Amino acid sequence: MIELKKEYALFGNKIEIVIYIEDTFLGEDILEELYLEAKRLQKIFNLYDSKSELSKLNEQREIEASNHLIHVLKKALVFSEYTSGEYDVAQGKRILARKKGEKLPETNCSYKDIIIIGNKVKLENKDVLVDLGSLAKGYITDVLANSLKERGIEEGFIDSRGDMIAFGERGELINIQHPRKQGQMLAEFYVKNKAIATSGDYNQYDKHYEQSHIVGKKQTISVTVLCEKLEDADVIATCLMLLNKTEQQEFLKKVDCSAIIINEEEGILTKSITHDLEIAVTL
Repeated sequence: MIELKKEYALFGNKIEIVIYIEDTFLGEDILEELYLEAKRLQKIFNLYDSKSELSKLNEQREIEASNHLIHVLKKALVFSEYTSGEYDVAQGKRILARKKGEKLPETNCSYKDIIIIGNKVKLENKDVLVDLGSLAKGYITDVLANSLKERGIEEGFIDSRGDMIAFGERGELINIQHPRKQGQMLAEFYVKNKAIATSGDYNQYDKHYEQSHIVGKKQTISVTVLCEKLEDADVIATCLMLLNKTEQQEFLKKVDCSAIIINEEEGILTKSITHDLEIAVTL
């Protein structure tokens, strides 16, 4: 088997796809087809593209949506319920303001204002701006991994800006960045037939760690989650960033995942690792 590796522009950054195949010409064709599929899916969820399906929903307030958008919206609403609204994709205005380091606007809406009936979606409150950034990347990457398997690729690896899927028996060595010590690793381990997502206040922050892009975060500064699907790992990591320690433990009872959680209180770091993981974590 030959390793074939390609980088593509996607999700506002780069995505790396690695496959193992005997015919490199066939592999090149498969990866090009995969990239076209990825761009088509990104077009559905891109909040910054005025012509995307998500932007159409936010502008028109009621649309007949694709199965892809319906799937991700329904998943988002489930996790909003799991977290009693701490995770809320209707708060796009506040999320965007936080990313820009701007003052958070007052909103009077929630995920309960997103109504789905069949394939029709309606936003029932003028303050709702749907932002699916915490789910869409993982969902698209899952679709790409499944597409590779359907094309006969038995082993591969996709790295979508730090959120990863490894499938097949080969496995991949994963390094998790320390949330406070630049250039130092928090943990290192192999993953096989798993998806892994990391969320932290050191990603996309503006000026100070306390100005993280994650609205409403409490004392958690880094979360790494392993799941069967990346869409689940992505959203679970985001949810855990939003919850306090007690809430995190209750939430973890509702989901099927493994997790490494790093908290910071008065400058002291502590770790919480689900019992099924045997991983050395260096604080």
